[in-house]
Amino acid sequence: NVVTVGATSFNSVIAGFSSRGPVRDGRIKPEIMSMGDFVASTWTGNIYSYNFGTSMAAPGVSGGLALLVQRYRQLHAGANPKNGLTKALLSNGADDKGNAGPDFKYGYGRMNLLRSAEMMENNRYLSSTVANAVTNTHTITVPANTAKLKVLVYWQDPPAAVMAAKTLVNDIDLEVITPSLNTIFPAILDTLPANVDNPATTGADHINNIEQIVIDNPAAGSYDIKIKG
Repeated sequence: NVVTVGATSFNSVIAGFSSRGPVRDGRIKPEIMSMGDFVASTWTGNIYSYNFGTSMAAPGVSGGLALLVQRYRQLHAGANPKNGLTKALLSNGADDKGNAGPDFKYGYGRMNLLRSAEMMENNRYLSSTVANAVTNTHTITVPANTAKLKVLVYWQDPPAAVMAAKTLVNDIDLEVITPSLNTIFPAILDTLPANVDNPATTGADHINNIEQIVIDNPAAGSYDIKIKG
């Protein structure tokens, strides 16, 4: 349930020191990228200096999340957002980098705080619960001339048993039904060591507690988002 941050250079290329996924059971890590290569910061001796590391990238994301919390409070009479919401907005608002869709180097992409804040301000999100063996359907309308539709589901998952081979406890599945009644599945990655650099394919995800569907140039009309418990 944490946000794992990778580091890029100023031109959004992954830094050589930034760790790649997957984790042991195949989950996607990191989720988000931020500049961590040659970043100006405070230094010993009351000076500024440049440093490198994911220790430089993570504070940038922490500050970005703090601003999202502040904006949410402004919009909701001082109430705090659920941390699951801020993680979802952060991940789905990211600029895709590397292979199309999520990958084991860039996760869901480079933090784009403006896009995440706009999703929040325009209420392009919802929070709900789903029971086992139940399907929730949420309908959205996509206007004409939309360049890209990004749908993401995230849920906080309880801890698995120690050293469990699979750490996902509650398995939720995301599907999008297009106006032409085609069913679109989330992006999934091949976790075999020889295939970790392969682009994402699509299918049911039974590993991660965050799933994303991306549709380029979607047709205008009503889309049904199905959340299966």
